[in-house]
Amino acid sequence: MTLYEEILYEVDDPVATITLNRPEVLNAWTDRMGLEVRHAVAAAQDDPRVIGIVITGAGRGFCAGADMSRLSALSSGTYEVETLADELAASPGDPSSGDDLYLGTHTYLLSVPSPSSPRSTARWRGWPCRSRWPVICGSWPRTRCSSPRSPSAA
Repeated sequence: MTLYEEILYEVDDPVATITLNRPEVLNAWTDRMGLEVRHAVAAAQDDPRVIGIVITGAGRGFCAGADMSRLSALSSGTYEVETLADELAASPGDPSSGDDLYLGTHTYLLSVPSPSSPRSTARWRGWPCRSRWPVICGSWPRTRCSSPRSPSAA
């Protein structure tokens, strides 16, 4: 059994791609998906090859929002709490960013270290896509980044 059931995670040096993988329901968000994304972000943050993280969705939609079948079950009283794997426990981000960012359910993404942090700068000095935050959600064409040696970057 794989650790991730609702996402796909891959590293194509130097980019980690996290794909929400429930296309049959437009990648509707679940508690499990949230923990899997958090775990994958932590894995990418700890991987010395990675300087950027792309979060995207499988199929025709990025994410429809909360899984409405779970919300309906909650309001009708038939919701059963899902037992989630302990191995998905992770704490990505930078605690020095403050509790409002680091401890937030989703705001931890804003405390993930910048690709220009000392860990990545030395190795990827020539990488052309240095943004303040290395997490990009949605569809992001890699063609937007131009090589420092290309005419468009001059």
